[in-house]
Formats: sequence, C-alpha cells, structure tokens
Amino acid sequence: MVQKRKFFNQYNSVYFIVLLLGLSAFLYQPSFFKLNNINMILRQASALGILTMGHLFVISTGCVDLSLTATMQLSIAIFMIFVKFYGPEWLLVGFLVSFLAALLIGILNGVIVSVYNVQPFLITLFMGAILIGIRSVAFGATPLGVPPESLVRFIKGGPGAIISNAVFILIAVVILVYFVFENTVYGRRVMMVGTNRIAAKFSGVNVNQTIIIAYCISALSAVLAGIVATGYLGFADQTTIGNGMEMDSMVAAVLGGNFLSGGRASVSGAIGGVLAMTLILNFVVLFGFDIRFQYVLKGLIFIAVVFLSSRTKKSG
Repeated sequence: MVQKRKFFNQYNSVYFIVLLLGLSAFLYQPSFFKLNNINMILRQASALGILTMGHLFVISTGCVDLSLTATMQLSIAIFMIFVKFYGPEWLLVGFLVSFLAALLIGILNGVIVSVYNVQPFLITLFMGAILIGIRSVAFGATPLGVPPESLVRFIKGGPGAIISNAVFILIAVVILVYFVFENTVYGRRVMMVGTNRIAAKFSGVNVNQTIIIAYCISALSAVLAGIVATGYLGFADQTTIGNGMEMDSMVAAVLGGNFLSGGRASVSGAIGGVLAMTLILNFVVLFGFDIRFQYVLKGLIFIAVVFLSSRTKKSG
C-alpha cells in the first residue's frame, strides 16, 4: 500500500514560517517584495547559506562545528592582511592561504573528534576560542579596512546587476552540495555514519575519514562565506563579521528538518531555514522592534517548527 504524503513534514514545514513572515511583512509594507529589497534579503542570506551548506556535512554525521565563525573571521584577517601589506594584486594569494589554514583547522577538528573521540561540541567550541586568540594576537582587533574594489564588484555585481553575484555563488554551492549528497559515494557514507557509526564501520566505511572530510568541507565553507560577506558589506571588520553564524547555521539546518543526531541531509530544508533566519532580522527591523528582539523571535520560530515536525511524525 502506497503511503500518502503529508503536506507538512519535517523537510518543508519551515517554508510555512517563511511564507508567514513574508505575508506579514507584505501586509504591513507592500514594498517589502520590491526587487531591490528581495535582492538585499537574498544577499544577506548568501553568507549564512554557504556556511549552512558546509555545516550540514558535519551535522549529518552527528557532529557540530562551533568554530565556524572563528574560522570565518580568521580567514578574513588573513586575506585582508595580504592586501594591506602587499597590495590588491595579492588578494588571490590571500584567498589561497585562507583556504589552506581552514583545511588545517578542519583536519584538526575532524581528527580530534573522530580518532580521539572527543565531544564535537566541546572541541569545536574550544577550537573557536583558540582561533579568536590567534587572530587577536596576530592581527589585532582593529578593522582591516575596505576590501579591494575588484572583490566588492565581483560579489555585488556591476551597476546594472539585478541580482547580486553573492546569490549566484550561493545557488552554485547549493547545487553542488545537493549533488554530493544525492549522487556520490561520499554523500551516502555521510548518511551511514550519521545513522549508525558501528553499522557503517562494519559495512566498510572509513568513519574517521568521513568525519574529517566533513569538517574540512565545513571549514572551507567558512572561508567562502567570509569572502562573500566581506564583499557585499564592503568593509573588513574581522572581529564582528559572522558573529553568531555558527549557531544560526546549526538552527537553520535543524529548522529544515535535519537532525543534530545525524543521518539526514535535506538541502532544500536547510535553505528554507536560512531564509527564515534572514527574514527574522528583516521582520524585526521592518516592524521597528529592538534589534535584540530577533533572538526571541528566532527561539519562538524554532519551537514552532519543531512542534509542527513532531506532530507530523506522530500523525504519520
């Protein structure tokens, strides 16, 4: 007997929240859905979306990565210091060094979590603190100024651009991540490790390698998110850009029906979570609330989506 699909499930219930936020904003301010405002919202969502796509690999193995923001800020400091001391033509070299540093961070996180069986929450939290300390000592707390015009223009697009290039970068990352989860051996291994590590090991999966690669992908996504965020903001304050994004990316993934215990990777659901998290900030600003109210709203929406998901499971 074929099971009837539920309209609301743990994957798409977050889009009900997105729709509710969008309709509320539209009724209050019809100009909310003007093209330039939509572009601004999508541009704001781009860095968080990229970060969430990387974090999804780690979450799907049953782990978390709380060092993402610190990795992102360190990468910004690295490529901007190349620009500051050697000139804009060294930007690509700065990018390369940032990616290599992130790769090392990902390997360290993955090895400590998988080989030495340390709690992911603790090790990545401490790793984040270490990275903040290294960045502060090496680069100071002073903002590193304006990024090269070439980077700003590339991320924002030309003067006549309708949609920012940051949005297209996010779309490309989403397509790539979806392909990996749906069509590659590694994607299947991530799901197996997240579902049952012991069973995955007996099935011939190299569990440690799978987790280490997941952390490397997560760290590399932090660098790309840092590049995109710096480009569309047009200012490199390595101490504030991305603050709280490690938690926002985790919440966005969970809002999209993914489990922190692993074994599930809904890319479309995670993107829905990213849109919800981005709309919350716009919603708060639009209605003139204190900016800190966004945290209350995020918590309420998180509870609402979890409730909808649990009700769906029980009724199924």
